[in-house]
Amino acid sequence: MLIALQFPFADLRPFIPSDTGRVPRALLPDARPDQEFVRGFGPVTQRIRGGLDEWPGEEIYCRATRAIRFDPAFSQIGKGFRAAFPTPRGAFRRFMSDGCAVTRVEIGIGHRHRQSAQNLSADEVATILGDFLSAPVRIRTSKGILTNAALLRSNNQLASSYLGATTRRPAAGVPLVPTPGWFVSGQAVVLIEYRGNEISELPAQTRKVALVNVPGGSLDYYQILHRNSRVGVWFLRIDETVATEQVRLLRMHLFRLHAEREVLKNVLRALARSEIPFVRASQQSDALQKYLLNAVNLLSRKQRYGLPQTDFLMAAQDIEDFVTKGERATLLTSLEGARGNIVRAVERLTDGEQAAVNVAKAVGDKGASIVYLAKGANMTSNEITFGDNTVFHGDFVGIGNRLNDSMKRIGSSNANADLKAELETLTNQIATMVKQLPVEQAEVVSKDLEVLVNEATSPTPRRKWWELSAEGLKEAAKTLGDIATPVLATIAKVVAFLA
Repeated sequence: MLIALQFPFADLRPFIPSDTGRVPRALLPDARPDQEFVRGFGPVTQRIRGGLDEWPGEEIYCRATRAIRFDPAFSQIGKGFRAAFPTPRGAFRRFMSDGCAVTRVEIGIGHRHRQSAQNLSADEVATILGDFLSAPVRIRTSKGILTNAALLRSNNQLASSYLGATTRRPAAGVPLVPTPGWFVSGQAVVLIEYRGNEISELPAQTRKVALVNVPGGSLDYYQILHRNSRVGVWFLRIDETVATEQVRLLRMHLFRLHAEREVLKNVLRALARSEIPFVRASQQSDALQKYLLNAVNLLSRKQRYGLPQTDFLMAAQDIEDFVTKGERATLLTSLEGARGNIVRAVERLTDGEQAAVNVAKAVGDKGASIVYLAKGANMTSNEITFGDNTVFHGDFVGIGNRLNDSMKRIGSSNANADLKAELETLTNQIATMVKQLPVEQAEVVSKDLEVLVNEATSPTPRRKWWELSAEGLKEAAKTLGDIATPVLATIAKVVAFLA
């Protein structure tokens, strides 16, 4: 059995028109194997068995053994994990990049002596996942200091470390200070690769994805919410007839495709929020247009490496909009100077209502095992789950989606830890509160929360914006009697941080 985690990161620096200090040396995949290295991470090396013809840059990677460290004996991971992995070993820790925007860190744990538990139940699998994601690790900062973190929570430290490591150090004068928003973490994904006798039961609500050219294998997907962070999980079952090389290539494809989509989503959102200024006829705008065209084309292909790519994307994603409706208008306005074919491609990609129609056709009925987010006005039969068990149906689907987005924003931000905890509490309270409101008022409340979260987690919160949104939330809460008391208390704590 193998369990592996991927953190996808969007490197926005190639698209920023100002000097970001990004070092040209040792940037994958052009770095020279065994001769160059990434500061704080490790040496650049070449895959012995090569990469994938369909994806550029897969043949070169950087060892990340210096950037992220486990306890050598893995003794600090939970007992449930160690029961399934009695002799664990670090399978890989690597950093990869396409040389432009798509970067990722991958961490895998396997077996030293090919021993593992047998016939694991769904509950035992869930325990293994929780233990793995909570595993204590040490992350090396850009200043060379090791800090402690839970594995799933280490993404922001890794982003900061890489950003510092790839920012040039001026010989004299004021040092360059990179902006954290230039290197953004996307949603993590886990892959569990197992033999048929190792897991007897998968968790509920998994969805099977067809494998066209991999007889003897099966692929299933579902999502978990671990400490308020949503994580996708792939289960890849293989039997003795599946060639090791075939499994390796499929694993590479799954990880790369996930990273491509997460990075594109973050690039589009950065454009919509004016975090990437589009300066027509500049070197950076040319790089951005080239990236957008390639990314959209890559994600539009029907099949790759024997895997129906459309089916993969519909299983692996909630079919959430790449950007919200409001952001979409701003995004398209910001791209007015871009080439027409690129603007049209982005228009199609960010059309949430069409995405919902496509999902409805693919899923068929409500018995589908994965929860989809419906965006179309007539798609009232779909549902979305917020947190562990709060389900929003029909007209409330968009509200649930907005609440999930707010929780993701909190989890991925670099805000004060205590402030983030209060914002998470408030978001959970609002999720309970909106179900007691008419849909029109619930929409307003969810939007007020979205604004408050965005401003509170921003490096420079705008007072007028967060004050207005906080007042709106308080007024809505006061209409609900006893429910208002904890909500008002949490809002007061959030405001105290911002005032």
